[in-house]
Amino acid sequence: ILYKNSKTCLVIPEGFESECLILFRFVIECSNFSSSINFILKLHPMMNKEKFINKFPEFNILPRNVSWASTNINNDFSKCNWVLYRGTTMIVEACQNNLIPIYYQYNINEISLDILEDVSDYKFTINNVNEFFKTILFEKNKYNKEKIIEYCSKLFQNFDYTILTN
Repeated sequence: ILYKNSKTCLVIPEGFESECLILFRFVIECSNFSSSINFILKLHPMMNKEKFINKFPEFNILPRNVSWASTNINNDFSKCNWVLYRGTTMIVEACQNNLIPIYYQYNINEISLDILEDVSDYKFTINNVNEFFKTILFEKNKYNKEKIIEYCSKLFQNFDYTILTN
């Protein structure tokens, strides 16, 4: 597997404040554990960063290795090796841009929100900070880019308007 020079993880929650809090607080916990990985926090396009920070001022001042995403998602994709996610469909685009998916299962008893669950054998699921760093540092062989991309290409298709006319 070819890895980018950067040791950066894109963080993409769903468009719910509760999901942002789960992932962003986990990232802060990871950054306090080790500064060896950089994190880029991406809010859902329907969310406003200023309103989010005003409501949750704990994200106003971020650790040195945590930053907010740019307005250009492709720019963020190009900087990252990994993508930390939960239920967002943006994971498909991230995988198609060669990011290694890491699903954060907040609670082992929760119903999975992972749309890549059908390819669990080829990607990573973590439950805590130690598992995150273990995955980043040691478990590169499980990831199968070809299987993930093939699966993602089947999830979404261009809309066929001829279906409506038939």
